[in-house]
Amino acid sequence: MTHTRFEKYAAVEVNDYADEQLNWTQYTHDALLNLHDTLYTRMRKQRWELVPFKHRTGVISNYSVSCGEDHTLGALAYVRPHEQSILVEQLMGKDNCRTSADLNIHCHPVIELRVTPEYFSVELILSPFAWWDQQNLMGKLTIARQRQELRKLLERFDDDNRFGFWEGTHPDDMCLTNSELLLGSVLDEWMSTFCAGQDCLRVGMWYDSATLFDNDETFADEVLQQISLLFDLYQFINWSSDNNYHDFCN
Repeated sequence: MTHTRFEKYAAVEVNDYADEQLNWTQYTHDALLNLHDTLYTRMRKQRWELVPFKHRTGVISNYSVSCGEDHTLGALAYVRPHEQSILVEQLMGKDNCRTSADLNIHCHPVIELRVTPEYFSVELILSPFAWWDQQNLMGKLTIARQRQELRKLLERFDDDNRFGFWEGTHPDDMCLTNSELLLGSVLDEWMSTFCAGQDCLRVGMWYDSATLFDNDETFADEVLQQISLLFDLYQFINWSSDNNYHDFCN
């Protein structure tokens, strides 16, 4: 692994670590943690019902809902509060889920901030294991008014925002930009191919990874705005007693 692209960001730290991979991991994790400290204070002031998911290593880890464990990335995930998460997993049939330590991050909609050597991504991800919420979404989209509401939510995102059904840490053929997705009936046709419990649904923005290392207050504002848009979409999808469309799902 070379440091050509990141030399100006990590030059000081390179001398502190004998192993380049360790340096990359430490530097990205520090950058994500600093961003989290800035963002989460402001998210709590907004009273968004999101909490950081804690892995064994803390809120920053090498684990992404998009691909599993990968030591070339750093990730931070925000999920529904623990009590709600436990309830959902019990509704999914996981009777042994009783504390936050029992939770499986894949079973929930996740707003994930992820950095790899190529990209810094801010996405809403529903893995196939989040089938309870995926089925809720599909039930909701059987109603014409709700399909229009989904379109309105997506229209608020930038044209370069990506939407699709794929896994991994790179854009895929199974994703469209917002400008492509909102043409004519493309959104309805695209969603008609989605299979709850089998496909990974993702919506989000992909930046050059260097933007994370250039992190300043202006960039934090941009990330918070992206999270705000994703949170509105998250609320549209997220199952709750007040947002229950399972009876509409075949």
